[in-house]
Amino acid sequence: MSEKSAGDKGFQELLTFARSITPLPDEVIQSTSDDRWVSFGTDNLYPNFLLKLYGECALHRGIVGKKLNFLMGDGIVTKAESKPFIANINQVDSAEELIQKLSYDFILFQAFAIEVQYDILNNKPLYFNHIPINHIRSNRSRTKFWVCQDWFKRRDILTYDRWVKGVNEDRKSKIFYYTGYAPSVNNIYPDVDYKASVTAMVTDMLINNWFKNNIEDGFSPAHIISFFKGVPTSEESREFERKFKSTYSGSDGLKYLINYSTGGDSSSVKIDSIPSDDYATKLTEVIKKVENSILQSHSATRLLFGVETEGSLGGNGTELEIQYEIFKQTWVKNTRNVIESGLNKLFADAGLPSIEFKDKSSLFSSSLDSTTKEKVLTIDELRNIDGKSPLPNGAGHYLIGATVPNMENGFSNNGKKLTGEDFELVKDFGVHRGEFEFVADEALNFAGDDAIENYLISEKIDGKSIATIKADIQNALGIDTTSEAITEKINKLTQAKIISSDIKNGKVNIKPVEQPKVSNEVQVMYEYVVRSGYGKPLIATSRDFCTKLINNDRLYTRADIQQMSSIFGYDIFRHCGGWYFNADTGKAENQCRHEWKMVKVIRKGNR
Repeated sequence: MSEKSAGDKGFQELLTFARSITPLPDEVIQSTSDDRWVSFGTDNLYPNFLLKLYGECALHRGIVGKKLNFLMGDGIVTKAESKPFIANINQVDSAEELIQKLSYDFILFQAFAIEVQYDILNNKPLYFNHIPINHIRSNRSRTKFWVCQDWFKRRDILTYDRWVKGVNEDRKSKIFYYTGYAPSVNNIYPDVDYKASVTAMVTDMLINNWFKNNIEDGFSPAHIISFFKGVPTSEESREFERKFKSTYSGSDGLKYLINYSTGGDSSSVKIDSIPSDDYATKLTEVIKKVENSILQSHSATRLLFGVETEGSLGGNGTELEIQYEIFKQTWVKNTRNVIESGLNKLFADAGLPSIEFKDKSSLFSSSLDSTTKEKVLTIDELRNIDGKSPLPNGAGHYLIGATVPNMENGFSNNGKKLTGEDFELVKDFGVHRGEFEFVADEALNFAGDDAIENYLISEKIDGKSIATIKADIQNALGIDTTSEAITEKINKLTQAKIISSDIKNGKVNIKPVEQPKVSNEVQVMYEYVVRSGYGKPLIATSRDFCTKLINNDRLYTRADIQQMSSIFGYDIFRHCGGWYFNADTGKAENQCRHEWKMVKVIRKGNR
C-alpha cells in the first residue's frame, strides 16, 4: 500500500514509508576460500542499520541505556577480593570505561571485540583496545578479521588474525571477538536478543516520520483507492503513481492511499473514505502493539523501564524493587556471566586478576529525602533503613497511610485470576524440565500442599521454639496442632531437602536449602499440573496464565514460587491461577484446576 498526497515534500517521504523494507541479518559469503570476509547483510551494512534503530527509536534507546546501567551496577571489582578493578588497560580508557563500551556493544550487537596489542620484548598482551562491532567483519571460520571505520566506502581496511591464548608467533596485534552462545541460523554473526522486535522498531521510526510530515504539511488521508488487476512491478507502480500525482497535485490536493490487490473484479476500481477519527484510533492501536513488542523482546516491564501506562499512577518502591530483582536474576545475571567469562579468559593471558560486576544492593539510593521515602518505600523498608526488624504478620508490607487489604477476603470477593500478562512477569523463572532426571522417593509421600508445611517453608521461624511456632500457627492459620506434629513435619521437610533444620537448646534453626551448583544431589522442585479428578491439563477455557505456565515446561523451586507470590500479591502456591467456577458442583473455588506437584530430580550430566 502506498500513500499519495498532492505535491509537497511529504509525498516522497510517505511513499518511502509505504515501501520501506527492513534489512535482514543475512550472511553473504563472497568466496569459497576462507581468506575473504563474510558480508553482514546484503549490503554488508546490517550493523549500521542496528545503530540506526538505536539512534532513532526512542523506546529502544531508553531501554538499552537502562540495561547498561543495570548491567554495570556499582562498577567492576576483582573476583577474589571484591576491590575496584584498576589496571592499565590502554592509553585512552580506564578499565571500567573499556568494559562499559564492550557492554554497550554486547547489548546492541550480542558481541564485542578487542584489539590485543603485545609487548614486543616479551610477547605478552600489553594493551586492550575497544573495536566497535560495526567496524569489524570476519571470515567463515572466525580466524581472520577485517576492521574498517566506514564499510560503505571501504577505505583503510586493516586485517587481523584471531587471538589465541599464549600463542602469537608474529608478535602482531590480534582480535579477540566474543559472542557467547545463542541459537541462530547464522554461523558467523550473532542474532541480537531483541531481533523479534526489529520490525516494530522500524515501524516506530516510520510512524514518527509520518507524524512529522503530517504536522508540517497539515494533511491527513481521506480515501483508499483499490485496483484489482493484480500487483504491478515496481517500475509499473512508480510510473502509474507518477501520473496519478501529476493529475491530482496542487496545494489543496487530497491525500490518498493506493492499494493494489489480486482479489475482486479486475475491471473495477473501489474508492473508500477514511474517517479521520477511525484512522487515528487504528494508528493508536498500532503504536501500542509496537511498544509491547519492543518491551517484550527486551524482557522489560513498563514500570521498571519508566514507560507510561494509561490510567496508571506508577508503582511503589516494593513493586519496583521486585521487578528490578526479577530482571537482575534473569537478563542481568546471564549477560554478566557471558561478558565476565570472555574477559576473564582474555585477561588471564596478561596476568590480570579475574573480574566481576559489582551488584547494586538496592534500586533506590538511601539518600532519598524523607518525604520521597514515605511515598515510595513500605513501612518495613523504612524500618530496615533504620536497622529495625519488620513488623509482625506482614503489617509493614504497605506504604504509610495505605489501606491494608484482607488477602483472603479480597481474593474471594474480587475473583482474582492470573492472566497471560502476569505470566510474562515470571516466564524466565524455573529451569526447563529437560535438564533433569526424575527420581522416585518415599520421602515425597506427604501432603505437599499442607497448610502447616506451607507455613513452615514460607515464614521466618529461625530461632523460635516449637511452642512459639505452635502458637504462631494457631494465630495465623487457626489450626490447633501439637508440638510433636510440628516436629514431625519439620523432619519430613528436612528429609525431602526442602529445608535444612536443627534444634538446639529447645529452639529451631531452619532455612531454605541452597540448590547445588554442580553435583549429583537430589533436588526437590515443583511442576505445575492439573489436579486429580479435574480432567485434562488444558481445556478450551483454561486461562492464558495456566496455559503458558504449563507449555513453558519448566520445574520450579519453592523459592521461585514464593517470589511469584510476592509479585502477584497472593499465595500462588495455594491458589495457583486463581478463582475458578466449578461447573460440576456449581460453586466457586479459590484455586484453579491446577496445583503444584512436588518432584525429586537430579540435573542431567551431574551423576
